[in-house]
Amino acid sequence: MSRKRSLEPSRCAAPERPSVDVSAATRSQSADLQTNDDETDQAAQVKPHKRKRITRACDDCRRKKIKCDGKQPCSSCAEFNAGCTYQIPPKRSKTSLRRLQPDTDDIKARLELAESLIRKFLPQIDLQTRGSTAGKLLQGHDTRDDVSRPGQTSTAGPPAESEKYIPLIQNEDQLRFTDNGELDFHGTSSSATFLSRITQNLPELLPYDSRIPFLPQLTRPDGPLTGVSSSSTGYSKYDYSKLPPRHLARMLCDYSFNHASCLLRIVHVPSFCKSFDALYDSEKTQYAPEEGRFLGLLYSILALGSMYDVDENDPSNPDHYNEATTRGYKYYLGARFFLPDLTECPDMTSLQALLFIIQFLQAIGNLNCCYNLIGVALRTALRMGLHRNLPNLCTAPIESETRKRVFHTIRQLDIYLSATLGLPILLQARDIDQPLPTAIDDEDMIQDTLASAPLKKPSIIQAFNAHGKLMEILAVVVERVYPPTATSRTATNATYLIDCGQIREVEQKLHDWYHDLPVIWRPGHDNDVQLIRVQILLRFAFAHVQMMLYRPFLQFFNQQKHNENPPDQRHQVFAATGITVCRNIISIGQEIRKQAALLGPYWFILYTQFLAVLCLVSYVSNNPRKPDSSEILADAVAGRELISGLSLRSLAADRLSVALNVRAPPW
Repeated sequence: MSRKRSLEPSRCAAPERPSVDVSAATRSQSADLQTNDDETDQAAQVKPHKRKRITRACDDCRRKKIKCDGKQPCSSCAEFNAGCTYQIPPKRSKTSLRRLQPDTDDIKARLELAESLIRKFLPQIDLQTRGSTAGKLLQGHDTRDDVSRPGQTSTAGPPAESEKYIPLIQNEDQLRFTDNGELDFHGTSSSATFLSRITQNLPELLPYDSRIPFLPQLTRPDGPLTGVSSSSTGYSKYDYSKLPPRHLARMLCDYSFNHASCLLRIVHVPSFCKSFDALYDSEKTQYAPEEGRFLGLLYSILALGSMYDVDENDPSNPDHYNEATTRGYKYYLGARFFLPDLTECPDMTSLQALLFIIQFLQAIGNLNCCYNLIGVALRTALRMGLHRNLPNLCTAPIESETRKRVFHTIRQLDIYLSATLGLPILLQARDIDQPLPTAIDDEDMIQDTLASAPLKKPSIIQAFNAHGKLMEILAVVVERVYPPTATSRTATNATYLIDCGQIREVEQKLHDWYHDLPVIWRPGHDNDVQLIRVQILLRFAFAHVQMMLYRPFLQFFNQQKHNENPPDQRHQVFAATGITVCRNIISIGQEIRKQAALLGPYWFILYTQFLAVLCLVSYVSNNPRKPDSSEILADAVAGRELISGLSLRSLAADRLSVALNVRAPPW
């Protein structure tokens, strides 16, 4: 036992630890925990210190997008020993603050204006119902946006037919029987049909055949497509192999090139003058086939030039259109003598002669024969391939440019005459890839190449191309505003639906055309008579297309007089625009009379003025008490006087003047 006890200390060799009272330690720890809990409760009861809000951070902290304490320097700049700067914002004045505040009166006025415009141009939208208004505004999108973005599709449903289309009640296509048993058809775009519509509402205005003013023509001695019989003409003793005096021929050629066809450049004038001099220098009486074709071209040019040799300030000129027409008709028979078969002219010289013959017939108002010959010229051009761009065809620049000029002249005449007579356009744009002629004048065009140097003066071909683009817009107007199919028909009338979006699209085309027109061809104060003449012709052509666009809506004033239903505001807007266009046409005519730049039977100018006068008279007759009726009547009277002033110089003006000098209430 003793040894066992002696061994016990050896197992506890480590130093002895002090004894700890466990119960006391436990009590001490619990007391400490209690003290800490009390301090935590007291800290929770005290509100934490709120960080001071700074109004603006320093420039460096704003650039780094970090927090800033707003001191000078801030802690971040002080840590990196960087310059601490503060950008002071400009102070806003009380005046500027007042400007930023919304003006309730101004907002109210704008809201009323917006509502009035919506009621005027979008009458289908109900402004009283909020839910339906929002939906209709989203669905009733502008049709012009659809036209400009044909590749996009809209998720909204299509607009209602009453919202998209304007119904128009027009005369049916007219088929007349002449005294000789012949048939004479006029479509909806023809002026004879429009005039017939006016005479239905104003029977006292034109108490006779409404077709007469549009087809003033001489007694036809021979059909235009048959050969000339010497026994049946009054010029059987005239020797056409004997050329007219050279100075007279040069003067008439100048009238033909620079007056009658200043916009339609058909021949290369230097080449023509070279052949002209060679023909007169040879003094032949017997001609080869090629020379005979050139003689046919020369006589057709002389016939057209005779119609424009009517300057009233020149005492040597004819005093009456009868003398000019008689001389022109003599040269026309000379052209027919050397070109007996107009249906067979597959060479360029004969085709050019045919185009001058067409312009001569247009100058005397024989539009039906013009339309027939345009068909012959167009089909001849198609047989010659003039409508196609043939890059592999090795031709000289003069020949290549002549092909372009001749074809696009035929194209312009086809569109204009077809729209005037209400007949279909013979050739569609999708069948053509012949580019427009190069904008270079004849003097800068030589046999082997075209001039590459900058032009010293504007080229007439620029105006020729601009006129061609305008005629293409006219073709679009005829297609969209004068559709051949109607939605409903009666015994005398038919109802057509006109797409408002397509009208807006045509308006945009006209706006773009004028925007792209070179400044030199816009109305201005230029001293060059030739430039002024071309400017006026382009202005009249532009106004004519506008009139064709808005003319169907001018019947709104007639329908409003007899209709008890509220008028369609869109119809009214287009009709008012048409009246403005008519007044502008009269204003252009007055400028022509003052400048005396256009002398001669410019048929389409007289024809456009005549229609403008009738539209203004119709408006005044249906709205005699409106405040602007007196001014519009004054414009109509001025237009009638303009046409009457040309009655001695133009057969067309004489017939149109007779049509206007009738008893009517507005006069």
